[in-house]
Amino acid sequence: MRWNKLNTGVPPASVRTPRQRSGGRRGTGALLWFVLIAFALVSATNSEPAASFVHKKKYIMGTVFEIVAYDKSPARASDVIDKAFQEIARLDEVMSNYKSDSALSRLNRSAHFHAEVVPHDLYRVIEESLLYSRLSGGKFDISVAPLVNLWKAAMRGEHVPPSAEEEKLRRCVGYQNIALFPPDRIEFRSPCLQVDLGAIGKGYAVDRAVEILRSYGVERALINAGGSTIYAMSSPPGQTAWLVHLRDP
Repeated sequence: MRWNKLNTGVPPASVRTPRQRSGGRRGTGALLWFVLIAFALVSATNSEPAASFVHKKKYIMGTVFEIVAYDKSPARASDVIDKAFQEIARLDEVMSNYKSDSALSRLNRSAHFHAEVVPHDLYRVIEESLLYSRLSGGKFDISVAPLVNLWKAAMRGEHVPPSAEEEKLRRCVGYQNIALFPPDRIEFRSPCLQVDLGAIGKGYAVDRAVEILRSYGVERALINAGGSTIYAMSSPPGQTAWLVHLRDP
């Protein structure tokens, strides 16, 4: 049978059977339902509240900590950020070498005489520090506190340390003289060794803040600890990354 000039194998609409035409109507109905369902899904998605921007800052650990977060509930985000700041402040009471009653200050005063029991966080940070010291061949060394204190005094204008004094204090430095006794005791095997956690303490505090934010469901956040330690969680809504400005020293 020739339906037109070119036999396509498909009869024209005028010669299709009622069964075929009714089948076409069923296809149109299915397509309509698909469109309606898709529209409903898009509408439901668009009706969800947009993530709000929350920004807070607090002076802790001798610097300014900033936390910015996006969350559908700004009240929740604000509360969780406060919890993160509380954790950072708690860690400052543990690791500060400026506060005479901190766990680190007590360790620096007594660990030369006997193994000192320390909080878990302090033990963990010192344990990690010794690992980095071994991996770096001593280039990272938290036992530099005597030299740090010497040059801090020099920078305050008290005096320029003579080379003999500096050399004497260099003999106090050596991560190998820090002994760990699991789960929570530390001893110094040098009479003048002291620990300074300035190179790792803020990083540990930022990691703990990240854990708190995530535990409460905040997934998009940026934590800035004085510009030297920054942690980005995911990215802002609609963006592929956080924008960070680097300051020229």
